[in-house]
Amino acid sequence: MASKETLKPVGIAIIGFAGVIGRRHTTHVISNPSAALLAVVDDAPSASDLAAQLAPGVPFYQSVAEMLSTTVPNAAIVCTPNAYHVTVGLELADAGVHLLVEKPLAETEAAARRLVDRAREKGVKLLVGHHRRFNPYIIAARKVFETSEDQIHRA
Repeated sequence: MASKETLKPVGIAIIGFAGVIGRRHTTHVISNPSAALLAVVDDAPSASDLAAQLAPGVPFYQSVAEMLSTTVPNAAIVCTPNAYHVTVGLELADAGVHLLVEKPLAETEAAARRLVDRAREKGVKLLVGHHRRFNPYIIAARKVFETSEDQIHRA
């Protein structure tokens, strides 16, 4: 097995990077030596200026199609408004790009099923981002709940 030093960084694109969570993902990808930020994609009017500030030198695109015409990343983090998660996810899955899609995965169960089925069909890994699971307040609340639940069951 290769050591971490010899592994090539995973090439990642941030789709919808100009929003709050997209900017956070951009910062994390840039700071992670196991990742390489290959592209940022957003059609917001101020997105190109923001890209120059947050990710200088990283190619900026206004659409996924534009990005895919020049670069196909290993993976993409989809941070678009919820209504676009499935459309963007399908486009990326068809290109063989592994996906982390911010919650919710889709606006309907049927749409979510389409994306899950397409990812499976294309051999693409699909993950739903739920960052609050690791929030210290949520972890503390879970411990309190579990302690209370244990006490109820012992009574």
